[in-house]
Amino acid sequence: MGRRRRKQVFLGAVVVALLSLVTVGNAESSSQPRREKVPAAKAMTSVFSHPSTGRVPASVVDAVARGAKTVSVGRVRSSKGRLLLSKLGPSRRSIYAFPTTKGAVCSNITGIVDSSCMRAFRVGEPATLVGAISYNTAGDHAELAGITRDGVARVQVVIHGKPHTAVFGRDAWYYRLPRGLPIAAAKKLIVTLKNGLTKTVRLNW
Repeated sequence: MGRRRRKQVFLGAVVVALLSLVTVGNAESSSQPRREKVPAAKAMTSVFSHPSTGRVPASVVDAVARGAKTVSVGRVRSSKGRLLLSKLGPSRRSIYAFPTTKGAVCSNITGIVDSSCMRAFRVGEPATLVGAISYNTAGDHAELAGITRDGVARVQVVIHGKPHTAVFGRDAWYYRLPRGLPIAAAKKLIVTLKNGLTKTVRLNW
Protein backbone atom coordinates (compact mmCIF):
# COMPACT_ATOMS: atom_id res chain seq x y z
CA MET A 1 0.00 0.00 0.00
CA GLY A 2 1.50 3.38 -1.02
CA ARG A 3 1.89 6.35 1.28
CA ARG A 4 -1.08 8.19 -0.25
CA ARG A 5 -3.37 5.17 0.11
CA ARG A 6 -2.42 4.69 3.77
CA LYS A 7 -3.22 8.33 4.45
CA GLN A 8 -6.66 7.98 2.84
CA VAL A 9 -7.45 4.96 5.01
CA PHE A 10 -6.44 6.82 8.16
CA LEU A 11 -8.52 9.88 7.31
CA GLY A 12 -11.56 7.70 6.72
CA ALA A 13 -11.12 6.17 10.15
CA VAL A 14 -10.95 9.56 11.83
CA VAL A 15 -14.20 10.74 10.23
CA VAL A 16 -16.12 7.78 11.63
CA ALA A 17 -14.67 8.34 15.09
CA LEU A 18 -15.68 11.99 15.08
CA LEU A 19 -19.21 11.17 13.94
CA SER A 20 -19.49 8.73 16.83
CA LEU A 21 -18.32 11.40 19.26
CA VAL A 22 -20.99 13.82 18.07
CA THR A 23 -23.88 11.36 18.26
CA VAL A 24 -22.88 9.67 21.51
CA GLY A 25 -21.31 12.48 23.52
CA ASN A 26 -23.84 15.27 22.99
CA ALA A 27 -26.21 14.91 25.94
CA GLU A 28 -28.03 18.12 25.04
CA SER A 29 -29.42 16.92 21.70
CA SER A 30 -33.22 16.76 21.64
CA SER A 31 -33.05 13.53 19.64
CA GLN A 32 -31.28 11.69 22.47
CA PRO A 33 -33.34 9.32 24.68
CA ARG A 34 -34.08 10.41 28.24
CA ARG A 35 -31.22 10.24 30.69
CA GLU A 36 -31.23 9.24 34.33
CA LYS A 37 -31.29 11.80 37.12
CA VAL A 38 -28.25 10.15 38.73
CA PRO A 39 -25.07 11.93 37.51
CA ALA A 40 -22.71 9.74 35.52
CA ALA A 41 -19.88 10.21 38.03
CA LYS A 42 -22.10 8.91 40.84
CA ALA A 43 -23.15 5.94 38.71
CA MET A 44 -19.45 5.10 38.32
CA THR A 45 -18.46 5.71 41.95
CA SER A 46 -16.31 2.59 42.28
CA VAL A 47 -14.07 3.66 39.38
CA PHE A 48 -13.13 6.94 41.01
CA SER A 49 -12.82 5.53 44.53
CA HIS A 50 -10.01 3.15 43.51
CA PRO A 51 -6.50 3.98 42.29
CA SER A 52 -5.86 4.24 38.57
CA THR A 53 -4.59 1.05 36.93
CA GLY A 54 -1.74 3.07 35.41
CA ARG A 55 -0.34 6.52 34.72
CA VAL A 56 -2.64 9.15 33.18
CA PRO A 57 -0.59 11.12 30.60
CA ALA A 58 -0.71 14.91 30.67
CA SER A 59 -1.67 14.88 26.97
CA VAL A 60 -4.83 12.91 27.81
CA VAL A 61 -5.72 15.30 30.65
CA ASP A 62 -5.28 18.27 28.31
CA ALA A 63 -7.42 16.72 25.54
CA VAL A 64 -10.26 15.88 27.92
CA ALA A 65 -10.15 19.30 29.58
CA ARG A 66 -10.42 21.02 26.18
CA GLY A 67 -13.38 18.87 25.21
CA ALA A 68 -15.20 19.47 28.49
CA LYS A 69 -15.09 23.24 27.93
CA THR A 70 -17.13 22.88 24.73
CA VAL A 71 -20.09 21.09 26.36
CA SER A 72 -20.43 22.94 29.70
CA VAL A 73 -20.11 19.95 32.04
CA GLY A 74 -17.99 21.73 34.60
CA ARG A 75 -14.28 21.56 35.22
CA VAL A 76 -12.51 18.24 34.75
CA ARG A 77 -11.15 16.89 38.03
CA SER A 78 -7.81 15.89 36.58
CA SER A 79 -6.48 14.43 39.84
CA LYS A 80 -9.35 11.92 39.76
CA GLY A 81 -8.56 10.74 36.23
CA ARG A 82 -8.36 6.97 35.95
CA LEU A 83 -6.91 4.53 33.43
CA LEU A 84 -9.64 1.88 33.08
CA LEU A 85 -8.34 -0.47 30.37
CA SER A 86 -5.11 -0.58 28.39
CA LYS A 87 -3.21 -2.52 25.71
CA LEU A 88 -6.40 -2.98 23.68
CA GLY A 89 -6.05 -4.45 20.19
CA PRO A 90 -2.95 -4.23 18.00
CA SER A 91 -2.92 -0.42 18.37
CA ARG A 92 -2.61 -0.86 22.17
CA ARG A 93 -5.41 1.57 22.91
CA SER A 94 -6.29 2.80 26.40
CA ILE A 95 -9.54 4.02 27.95
CA TYR A 96 -9.51 6.82 30.53
CA ALA A 97 -12.31 8.42 32.54
CA PHE A 98 -12.52 11.68 34.52
CA PRO A 99 -15.30 13.07 36.74
CA THR A 100 -16.20 16.74 36.47
CA THR A 101 -17.28 19.31 39.02
CA LYS A 102 -20.87 19.06 37.75
CA GLY A 103 -21.11 15.27 38.09
CA ALA A 104 -20.44 14.35 34.46
CA VAL A 105 -17.92 11.80 33.21
CA CYS A 106 -15.52 12.63 30.39
CA SER A 107 -13.70 9.79 28.68
CA ASN A 108 -10.79 9.37 26.32
CA ILE A 109 -10.05 6.40 24.06
CA THR A 110 -6.59 6.77 22.60
CA GLY A 111 -6.61 6.85 18.82
CA ILE A 112 -10.41 6.97 18.61
CA VAL A 113 -11.92 9.75 20.76
CA ASP A 114 -9.95 12.52 22.48
CA SER A 115 -12.88 13.62 24.65
CA SER A 116 -16.51 12.59 25.09
CA CYS A 117 -18.52 13.86 28.07
CA MET A 118 -21.72 12.43 29.48
CA ARG A 119 -23.93 13.86 32.22
CA ALA A 120 -25.84 10.64 32.90
CA PHE A 121 -26.52 7.21 31.44
CA ARG A 122 -29.62 6.73 29.32
CA VAL A 123 -32.61 5.54 31.31
CA GLY A 124 -32.45 1.77 31.79
CA GLU A 125 -29.10 1.39 30.01
CA PRO A 126 -26.11 0.32 32.16
CA ALA A 127 -23.59 0.76 29.33
CA THR A 128 -22.91 3.23 26.55
CA LEU A 129 -20.87 3.45 23.37
CA VAL A 130 -18.31 6.25 23.54
CA GLY A 131 -16.43 5.81 20.28
CA ALA A 132 -16.17 3.69 17.16
CA ILE A 133 -13.65 3.58 14.36
CA SER A 134 -13.86 2.03 10.92
CA TYR A 135 -11.66 1.97 7.83
CA ASN A 136 -11.91 2.30 4.07
CA THR A 137 -10.48 -1.09 3.23
CA ALA A 138 -12.31 -4.43 3.48
CA GLY A 139 -9.36 -6.15 5.13
CA ASP A 140 -9.24 -3.99 8.26
CA HIS A 141 -10.93 -4.38 11.64
CA ALA A 142 -13.46 -1.89 13.03
CA GLU A 143 -13.34 -1.15 16.75
CA LEU A 144 -15.91 -0.15 19.39
CA ALA A 145 -15.42 1.03 22.96
CA GLY A 146 -17.43 2.50 25.79
CA ILE A 147 -18.07 2.76 29.51
CA THR A 148 -20.54 1.24 31.96
CA ARG A 149 -22.00 2.14 35.31
CA ASP A 150 -21.10 0.16 38.45
CA GLY A 151 -22.58 -3.32 38.83
CA VAL A 152 -21.80 -4.67 35.34
CA ALA A 153 -20.15 -8.09 35.03
CA ARG A 154 -19.91 -8.59 31.26
CA VAL A 155 -20.51 -6.81 27.96
CA GLN A 156 -21.26 -8.66 24.73
CA VAL A 157 -21.52 -7.22 21.22
CA VAL A 158 -24.20 -8.82 19.03
CA ILE A 159 -23.24 -9.35 15.37
CA HIS A 160 -25.59 -11.15 12.99
CA GLY A 161 -27.59 -12.38 15.96
CA LYS A 162 -24.60 -13.90 17.79
CA PRO A 163 -23.15 -12.38 20.99
CA HIS A 164 -19.38 -11.87 21.20
CA THR A 165 -17.73 -11.14 24.53
CA ALA A 166 -15.96 -7.77 24.73
CA VAL A 167 -12.88 -7.01 26.78
CA PHE A 168 -14.29 -5.62 30.03
CA GLY A 169 -12.97 -4.20 33.28
CA ARG A 170 -13.21 -1.19 35.60
CA ASP A 171 -16.47 0.04 34.02
CA ALA A 172 -15.03 0.10 30.48
CA TRP A 173 -15.36 -2.21 27.47
CA TYR A 174 -13.68 -2.72 24.09
CA TYR A 175 -14.41 -4.91 21.09
CA ARG A 176 -12.59 -5.40 17.77
CA LEU A 177 -14.89 -6.67 15.01
CA PRO A 178 -13.90 -9.56 12.72
CA ARG A 179 -11.93 -8.55 9.66
CA GLY A 180 -13.90 -6.73 6.98
CA LEU A 181 -17.12 -6.16 8.95
CA PRO A 182 -18.38 -2.55 9.15
CA ILE A 183 -19.19 -1.04 12.54
CA ALA A 184 -22.88 -1.13 11.57
CA ALA A 185 -22.73 -4.93 11.80
CA ALA A 186 -22.77 -4.48 15.58
CA LYS A 187 -26.49 -4.09 16.29
CA LYS A 188 -26.64 -4.08 20.08
CA LEU A 189 -24.94 -4.81 23.37
CA ILE A 190 -26.04 -7.44 25.85
CA VAL A 191 -24.96 -6.29 29.29
CA THR A 192 -24.90 -8.81 32.13
CA LEU A 193 -25.18 -7.36 35.63
CA LYS A 194 -23.55 -8.79 38.73
CA ASN A 195 -26.99 -9.82 40.01
CA GLY A 196 -27.45 -12.04 36.95
CA LEU A 197 -29.94 -9.83 35.10
CA THR A 198 -29.25 -8.79 31.51
CA LYS A 199 -29.97 -5.53 29.73
CA THR A 200 -30.01 -4.77 26.01
CA VAL A 201 -28.45 -1.58 24.64
CA ARG A 202 -29.22 -0.93 20.99
CA LEU A 203 -26.57 0.68 18.80
CA ASN A 204 -28.29 3.08 16.43
CA TRP A 205 -25.93 3.84 13.59
